[in-house]
Amino acid sequence: MRHRLLGLCLLLTISLPLDAAHGFADVSEEHWFAPYVEELSSHGIVAGNPDGTFTPNASLTRAELAKIAVLLGEVSGSVTGQEEILSNSFLDVDATSWYAPHVQKAQAAGLMRGYTNAEGIATGLFKPEQAVTRAEAVKVLVAATGVGAESHESPTFTDVPKDAWFAGAITTANTLHIVDGYRNTKGKLTGAFGPHDTVTRAQIAKMATIALDPPAYQ
Repeated sequence: MRHRLLGLCLLLTISLPLDAAHGFADVSEEHWFAPYVEELSSHGIVAGNPDGTFTPNASLTRAELAKIAVLLGEVSGSVTGQEEILSNSFLDVDATSWYAPHVQKAQAAGLMRGYTNAEGIATGLFKPEQAVTRAEAVKVLVAATGVGAESHESPTFTDVPKDAWFAGAITTANTLHIVDGYRNTKGKLTGAFGPHDTVTRAQIAKMATIALDPPAYQ
Protein backbone atom coordinates (compact mmCIF):
# COMPACT_ATOMS: atom_id res chain seq x y z
CA MET A 1 0.00 0.00 0.00
CA ARG A 2 2.72 2.44 1.00
CA HIS A 3 4.75 1.78 -2.15
CA ARG A 4 1.70 2.26 -4.32
CA LEU A 5 0.87 5.58 -2.69
CA LEU A 6 4.41 6.82 -3.21
CA GLY A 7 3.74 6.61 -6.93
CA LEU A 8 0.37 8.27 -6.56
CA CYS A 9 1.72 11.31 -4.76
CA LEU A 10 3.05 12.72 -8.01
CA LEU A 11 -0.36 12.46 -9.62
CA LEU A 12 -2.90 13.18 -6.95
CA THR A 13 -3.72 16.38 -5.09
CA ILE A 14 -6.95 18.06 -4.26
CA SER A 15 -6.72 21.42 -2.81
CA LEU A 16 -5.35 24.31 -0.92
CA PRO A 17 -1.65 24.95 -0.37
CA LEU A 18 -0.51 23.54 2.96
CA ASP A 19 2.63 21.55 3.64
CA ALA A 20 1.34 17.95 3.70
CA ALA A 21 4.04 16.98 6.20
CA HIS A 22 2.45 19.23 8.84
CA GLY A 23 -0.31 18.05 11.12
CA PHE A 24 -3.80 19.55 11.10
CA ALA A 25 -5.08 21.59 14.03
CA ASP A 26 -8.50 19.91 13.83
CA VAL A 27 -7.32 16.31 13.33
CA SER A 28 -6.12 14.49 16.44
CA GLU A 29 -5.10 10.87 16.95
CA GLU A 30 -8.39 10.21 18.71
CA HIS A 31 -10.44 10.92 15.60
CA TRP A 32 -11.53 7.87 13.62
CA PHE A 33 -10.54 9.54 10.36
CA ALA A 34 -7.05 10.57 11.48
CA PRO A 35 -5.14 7.61 9.96
CA TYR A 36 -6.77 8.10 6.56
CA VAL A 37 -6.26 11.86 6.48
CA GLU A 38 -2.66 11.51 7.63
CA GLU A 39 -1.92 8.76 5.11
CA LEU A 40 -3.31 10.68 2.16
CA SER A 41 -1.93 14.05 3.21
CA SER A 42 1.56 12.64 3.72
CA HIS A 43 1.60 11.72 0.04
CA GLY A 44 -0.02 14.94 -1.18
CA ILE A 45 -3.34 13.35 -2.06
CA VAL A 46 -5.33 15.66 0.22
CA ALA A 47 -4.35 18.96 1.74
CA GLY A 48 -5.70 21.43 4.25
CA ASN A 49 -6.46 25.11 4.59
CA PRO A 50 -4.08 28.06 4.96
CA ASP A 51 -4.96 28.31 8.65
CA GLY A 52 -3.62 24.82 9.34
CA THR A 53 -6.97 23.05 9.52
CA PHE A 54 -8.30 20.17 7.43
CA THR A 55 -12.03 20.86 8.03
CA PRO A 56 -12.94 17.15 8.09
CA ASN A 57 -16.64 17.88 8.41
CA ALA A 58 -16.77 20.16 5.37
CA SER A 59 -18.72 18.88 2.38
CA LEU A 60 -16.94 17.77 -0.79
CA THR A 61 -17.95 19.54 -4.01
CA ARG A 62 -18.57 18.01 -7.42
CA ALA A 63 -15.55 19.87 -8.79
CA GLU A 64 -13.32 18.30 -6.15
CA LEU A 65 -14.79 14.86 -6.76
CA ALA A 66 -14.17 15.21 -10.50
CA LYS A 67 -10.48 15.82 -9.85
CA ILE A 68 -10.21 12.89 -7.45
CA ALA A 69 -12.05 10.62 -9.87
CA VAL A 70 -9.83 11.50 -12.82
CA LEU A 71 -6.58 11.09 -10.90
CA LEU A 72 -7.64 7.80 -9.37
CA GLY A 73 -8.82 6.69 -12.80
CA GLU A 74 -5.42 7.45 -14.31
CA VAL A 75 -3.82 5.21 -11.71
CA SER A 76 -6.30 2.35 -12.10
CA GLY A 77 -6.41 2.60 -15.90
CA SER A 78 -10.06 3.58 -16.23
CA VAL A 79 -8.90 6.98 -17.51
CA THR A 80 -6.26 6.44 -20.18
CA GLY A 81 -5.85 9.87 -21.70
CA GLN A 82 -7.27 8.57 -24.97
CA GLU A 83 -10.78 9.84 -24.23
CA GLU A 84 -12.17 12.50 -26.52
CA ILE A 85 -12.26 15.66 -24.42
CA LEU A 86 -15.11 18.00 -25.26
CA SER A 87 -14.21 21.65 -24.73
CA ASN A 88 -16.69 23.89 -22.93
CA SER A 89 -18.99 20.94 -22.26
CA PHE A 90 -20.90 22.68 -19.48
CA LEU A 91 -22.35 26.16 -19.28
CA ASP A 92 -21.33 26.58 -15.64
CA VAL A 93 -17.75 25.33 -15.94
CA ASP A 94 -15.38 28.20 -16.71
CA ALA A 95 -12.69 26.97 -19.10
CA THR A 96 -10.08 28.86 -17.06
CA SER A 97 -11.05 27.28 -13.72
CA TRP A 98 -8.73 24.81 -12.00
CA TYR A 99 -11.32 22.06 -12.24
CA ALA A 100 -12.34 22.46 -15.90
CA PRO A 101 -9.96 19.84 -17.33
CA HIS A 102 -10.89 17.36 -14.61
CA VAL A 103 -14.61 17.83 -15.18
CA GLN A 104 -14.14 17.34 -18.92
CA LYS A 105 -12.03 14.21 -18.43
CA ALA A 106 -14.47 12.79 -15.88
CA GLN A 107 -17.28 13.25 -18.38
CA ALA A 108 -15.30 11.79 -21.28
CA ALA A 109 -14.34 8.74 -19.22
CA GLY A 110 -17.94 8.19 -18.11
CA LEU A 111 -17.13 8.73 -14.45
CA MET A 112 -19.39 11.76 -14.00
CA ARG A 113 -21.97 13.59 -16.06
CA GLY A 114 -24.04 16.74 -16.04
CA TYR A 115 -27.62 17.28 -14.98
CA THR A 116 -30.78 16.53 -16.96
CA ASN A 117 -34.28 17.94 -16.63
CA ALA A 118 -37.48 16.06 -15.84
CA GLU A 119 -37.65 14.84 -19.43
CA GLY A 120 -34.13 13.46 -19.30
CA ILE A 121 -32.72 16.18 -21.55
CA ALA A 122 -29.25 17.50 -20.71
CA THR A 123 -29.36 20.97 -19.17
CA GLY A 124 -25.72 21.78 -19.89
CA LEU A 125 -25.06 22.22 -16.17
CA PHE A 126 -22.51 20.38 -14.05
CA LYS A 127 -22.97 22.34 -10.81
CA PRO A 128 -19.30 22.20 -9.76
CA GLU A 129 -19.85 23.81 -6.38
CA GLN A 130 -22.72 21.54 -5.36
CA ALA A 131 -22.09 19.20 -2.44
CA VAL A 132 -21.62 15.52 -3.24
CA THR A 133 -23.81 12.87 -1.62
CA ARG A 134 -22.44 9.69 -0.10
CA ALA A 135 -24.11 7.65 -2.82
CA GLU A 136 -22.55 9.77 -5.56
CA ALA A 137 -19.11 9.54 -3.99
CA VAL A 138 -19.22 5.75 -3.73
CA LYS A 139 -20.56 5.34 -7.26
CA VAL A 140 -17.72 7.45 -8.69
CA LEU A 141 -14.95 5.92 -6.56
CA VAL A 142 -15.94 2.36 -7.45
CA ALA A 143 -15.89 3.23 -11.14
CA ALA A 144 -12.69 5.28 -10.99
CA THR A 145 -10.60 2.77 -9.05
CA GLY A 146 -11.90 -0.32 -10.83
CA VAL A 147 -12.12 -2.25 -7.56
CA GLY A 148 -14.81 -4.53 -8.97
CA ALA A 149 -18.06 -4.77 -10.88
CA GLU A 150 -21.14 -3.37 -9.22
CA SER A 151 -22.85 -6.04 -7.17
CA HIS A 152 -26.21 -7.57 -8.09
CA GLU A 153 -26.76 -8.83 -4.56
CA SER A 154 -29.37 -7.30 -2.30
CA PRO A 155 -28.07 -4.25 -0.40
CA THR A 156 -27.17 -4.80 3.22
CA PHE A 157 -28.25 -1.32 4.29
CA THR A 158 -31.80 -0.60 5.36
CA ASP A 159 -31.90 2.75 3.54
CA VAL A 160 -30.51 1.52 0.21
CA PRO A 161 -33.37 0.23 -1.99
CA LYS A 162 -32.48 -2.69 -4.26
CA ASP A 163 -33.62 -0.81 -7.36
CA ALA A 164 -31.76 2.43 -6.53
CA TRP A 165 -29.22 3.62 -9.11
CA PHE A 166 -26.52 3.53 -6.46
CA ALA A 167 -27.38 0.15 -4.88
CA GLY A 168 -24.84 -1.93 -6.79
CA ALA A 169 -21.91 0.40 -6.14
CA ILE A 170 -22.69 0.74 -2.44
CA THR A 171 -23.06 -3.02 -2.03
CA THR A 172 -19.71 -3.58 -3.75
CA ALA A 173 -18.04 -0.92 -1.60
CA ASN A 174 -19.52 -2.48 1.53
CA THR A 175 -18.30 -5.95 0.55
CA LEU A 176 -14.78 -4.57 0.11
CA HIS A 177 -15.03 -2.65 3.42
CA ILE A 178 -14.61 0.68 1.66
CA VAL A 179 -17.75 1.76 3.52
CA ASP A 180 -19.54 0.20 6.45
CA GLY A 181 -22.35 2.63 7.17
CA TYR A 182 -23.24 4.66 10.22
CA ARG A 183 -22.49 3.70 13.79
CA ASN A 184 -24.27 4.70 16.99
CA THR A 185 -22.68 6.35 20.01
CA LYS A 186 -21.45 2.95 21.21
CA GLY A 187 -19.69 2.26 17.94
CA LYS A 188 -22.12 -0.37 16.71
CA LEU A 189 -23.36 -0.39 13.13
CA THR A 190 -26.91 0.87 12.77
CA GLY A 191 -27.60 -0.75 9.39
CA ALA A 192 -28.05 2.66 7.72
CA PHE A 193 -25.79 4.21 5.09
CA GLY A 194 -27.30 7.64 4.52
CA PRO A 195 -26.97 7.66 0.72
CA HIS A 196 -28.49 11.12 0.36
CA ASP A 197 -26.38 12.75 3.06
CA THR A 198 -23.50 14.90 1.87
CA VAL A 199 -20.08 13.27 2.00
CA THR A 200 -17.47 14.98 4.14
CA ARG A 201 -13.74 15.42 3.64
CA ALA A 202 -13.13 12.94 6.45
CA GLN A 203 -15.36 10.34 4.83
CA ILE A 204 -13.83 10.76 1.38
CA ALA A 205 -10.36 10.38 2.93
CA LYS A 206 -11.35 6.97 4.30
CA MET A 207 -13.11 5.87 1.11
CA ALA A 208 -10.25 6.91 -1.14
CA THR A 209 -7.57 5.34 1.04
CA ILE A 210 -9.28 1.96 1.20
CA ALA A 211 -10.44 2.02 -2.44
CA LEU A 212 -6.82 2.31 -3.55
CA ASP A 213 -6.02 -1.06 -2.00
CA PRO A 214 -9.01 -2.82 -0.34
CA PRO A 215 -7.12 -6.03 0.63
CA ALA A 216 -4.77 -4.01 2.81
CA TYR A 217 -7.72 -3.09 5.05
CA GLN A 218 -9.48 -6.44 5.26
